[in-house]
Amino acid sequence: MSVIEEKKALRTFIRKKERTLDPVYKAESSEAICRHLLALDEYKSAKIVFAFAGTEKEIDTSLFMNETIAAGKTLILPLSLIHISEPT
Repeated sequence: MSVIEEKKALRTFIRKKERTLDPVYKAESSEAICRHLLALDEYKSAKIVFAFAGTEKEIDTSLFMNETIAAGKTLILPLSLIHISEPT
């Protein structure tokens, strides 16, 4: 199996596992990750913070982003531009 095929198989496996995770577990995990980040010395000393806004399938980063803004820090998020072409 090639590396590309292995990556594809791993992504498929992880997506299947993600769909079976309990929503309460996902919410608790997201909060724990955000609280851990907020406790880091690097975060505390930062004036500018780069983060991402998690999607439904990803970590919910809203707590981290809200706390960052409330702390008066500059929050930077990536911009994703998706171009969807019109059918021909």
